[in-house]
Amino acid sequence: HKTVVADLAHHTLGNLRLDPRTGLLFVDTTTGDLLQVSATATMGSGAHPLAEPQGSGRIVSFQVHDARSFPGGARLRLRSP
Repeated sequence: HKTVVADLAHHTLGNLRLDPRTGLLFVDTTTGDLLQVSATATMGSGAHPLAEPQGSGRIVSFQVHDARSFPGGARLRLRSP
């Protein structure tokens, strides 16, 4: 059985239906700052202007419960070539 990227997205949406609690981590690769967000995911269907590709009708929105900042928390840094 070959796993396709679209299958992984399908599994992620299924997991969110079973348990909508989410943890998101945003990394600023210039400064190493981290932003950790705890939220609850809600999935919608139907036409939505942000849904891509157009007409897909799927969008996930997040209700944020907590956010924590960790300045310089990541060692990862990217530089322009």
